Amino acid sequence: RLINRGDVYRLKMDALDRLWKRFGRSNEFDAYCANEGELLARYATFEVLGEIHGYSWRQWPAALQDSNSEAVRSFADSNRDRVRFHMWLQWLIDSQLATAAREVRLANDLAVGVNRSASHRESQSVRRPMTSTCAGKHGASQHSIPGDFKRTATSLSFA
Repeated sequence: RLINRGDVYRLKMDALDRLWKRFGRSNEFDAYCANEGELLARYATFEVLGEIHGYSWRQWPAALQDSNSEAVRSFADSNRDRVRFHMWLQWLIDSQLATAAREVRLANDLAVGVNRSASHRESQSVRRPMTSTCAGKHGASQHSIPGDFKRTATSLSFA
């Protein structure tokens, strides 16, 4: 029997959306966001841009392909709650991985193939997409960000 991954994704995101709306405030979450800093905020902004414009970032409006643009800052401000939602998802992932790491040894997982038009593909263009781990200290979760949505000093880039 085949699993309809699109339907499963939509169901999970709907459930997570409902949980987020009831979440409220958390000192632990606020501390996580402060600790992960701009890297986490840029990742979350990228995710929201992807939800709206599709995940092939090269198809986005040109102004949104540059993470330092006023258009991206304005977008992030206008979509602050959704950006925080994606930051919260990363906090959940990192928290769960930290719990699992106390019980078992975790190994990072690297992709063995990429879609040439997707954001995780290293490109030769000026706006080089980067792939890096963003789930935090305990994580194996990889995320793909175009251009300088990630700081190279804290990112791992894979060709």
